[in-house]
Amino acid sequence: DADLLGVNIKLYSIKDFIDYYNTSIQNTLTFLYNSLRSLPIIFFIVYCIMLVQQQRGTIEEINTLNETIRRTNKDLQNANSQLEEYALMTENLGKTMERNRLAREIHDTLGHTLTGISVGIDACIATVEAAPKETKEHLQKISEVARNGLLDIRQSVSELKPDEADRASLNTLITKMITDMKSVADVQIYFDCSVDKLKFDEDEESAIYRVIQESTTNAVRHGHANEVRITIDRVDNDLILVIKDNGTGCNEIKPGFGTVHIKERIGMLNGSVSFDGSDGFTVRAVIPIRWGEEYD
Repeated sequence: DADLLGVNIKLYSIKDFIDYYNTSIQNTLTFLYNSLRSLPIIFFIVYCIMLVQQQRGTIEEINTLNETIRRTNKDLQNANSQLEEYALMTENLGKTMERNRLAREIHDTLGHTLTGISVGIDACIATVEAAPKETKEHLQKISEVARNGLLDIRQSVSELKPDEADRASLNTLITKMITDMKSVADVQIYFDCSVDKLKFDEDEESAIYRVIQESTTNAVRHGHANEVRITIDRVDNDLILVIKDNGTGCNEIKPGFGTVHIKERIGMLNGSVSFDGSDGFTVRAVIPIRWGEEYD
């Protein structure tokens, strides 16, 4: 300003110029002069106010963010608690499902074995006096069936699962089961399969085998049948399994341990099963098999 320039240059003061005019003009010029000198202070005050307002907005944003973080942490804690409860429920459900699986395995294996032994012993009692030699041979077959059944039960209890390379084919297992049943019981079992290869996933093979085992066991034990027919066909992507016997049948089918387990096994594969006791007893299962590339 003029004071700064007046250090080295002789200048007249602005007041000297203002004093040159009359009183009214002097007042106006003085007002303008003072106003111009106040502008920097006014600008500084305005800037400070704007800065304070900006900082206030930032603080409010920080407070809002802190509140959001607090709510998020609370939600995470609730989610963790729910996950822990869910994990516990899943663990308990897994244990229950495994117990049920073992119960089904033991029931199917033990029931099949004991039925064969019981029917075979009844036959031996009837023939022991008239044909002791044939009775002895029959008892030897019963003993073999009992030993095989004991091995199956031990495998189920210890949760042993054979490797893929060591596991017998489904066709072999069904044939052996039929042979064992026919050797100890007075029953004819016919097996008709139109599917080229009975090779599926392990859960599918297990379900098919156990349904056939349970159905034939019930036919002999409860239906007193002397003839059982097992058929396996393929319709589109479904495997149709039918087990029909010439036993006594029943007018009213009541849910039992065996039929319930058959439904559970087929249900696990998203299949369906029906029972008919009007002419002997018939079990019909429809299983949506996951056919492999060899069937495409």
